[in-house]
Amino acid sequence: MRAVKDLINILAGMLLGMCFMGWFFCRQLNITSGPMYIDPVVLCISVLSVVCMKVLVHLDPSFKE
Repeated sequence: MRAVKDLINILAGMLLGMCFMGWFFCRQLNITSGPMYIDPVVLCISVLSVVCMKVLVHLDPSFKE
C-alpha cells in the first residue's frame, strides 16, 4: 500500500502544481474570461478536493503502515 500512497502523493502534487501554474498564467496575461481562464473558485475547489482526498487516505485503515 506504500506504493499506492506514494502514487497518490505524486498525482496530488501534479494536480495542484498544474492548477496554480494555470492560474498564475491567466493572471500574468490578464486573461479574465474564455476557455483558457481558470477562475479562483476552480482553484479553491481543486485544492480542497486534494486536501479531502489526503484526509481520507490518512483515515482509511487499509493505508496504515
